[in-house]
Amino acid sequence: MANAVLSNYEYQNVKKGDISPQYENIENARSCFNELACTCDGPDVINELKKIMFDEPSPDAIVDLRNAVRKELKFSNKTIDSDREKAFLVKIVCEKKDST
Repeated sequence: MANAVLSNYEYQNVKKGDISPQYENIENARSCFNELACTCDGPDVINELKKIMFDEPSPDAIVDLRNAVRKELKFSNKTIDSDREKAFLVKIVCEKKDST
């Protein structure tokens, strides 16, 4: 869900039309929030998701969400992906295009 939201913003450092948008529906978004509220021990994951959903973050906000999830799951504190500039996939050159 966070990826879908981030893919529909426009960013100064990304040429208009370069981001392939992803879509989600409100039912899945509500379900995601409800499941997180019922299963997370702390507020960090929900707070990071809310920043993505309700603020206008930069695409590297996905790093903060991933780190909050890792913390919630009690994985190591080791940073897995520190490259914030390339943390959010905008597009790939081998993506299959619709033939319609």
